[in-house]
Amino acid sequence: MVVMWVMVKVLVVIVMVTVMTVAAIVMILLLVVLLVVVVVVVVVVMIVTVMIGAPNIVRVVKSRMRCAGHLARMGEGRVVHWVLVGKPEGKRLLGRPRLRWGIILRWIFRKWEGWRLDGVGSG
Repeated sequence: MVVMWVMVKVLVVIVMVTVMTVAAIVMILLLVVLLVVVVVVVVVVMIVTVMIGAPNIVRVVKSRMRCAGHLARMGEGRVVHWVLVGKPEGKRLLGRPRLRWGIILRWIFRKWEGWRLDGVGSG
């Protein structure tokens, strides 16, 4: 009787160890699957970001530096130089600006002698 009782206890311990081992294996497999899913999602997001054409910071900085170089080499008589370093006169009204850029640029071009709207000077 005692031997049988010991055998039952041993069987219970074996079953408990087996169940705990299986549970641990299942948890490890779930963690591995979760890790794989996270990696796949990150890779997909990176691929989509590249495909959409998110701005590359190096390309943006190079472009702005190139533009600054062009502006620095322009003469003082150019419109771009005037817009860059010019100081507006008067006060700005509160609210939405009433004039659009196109109207303002036409007004500036008309004030300059010999300037045609197609961008080629007469001189």
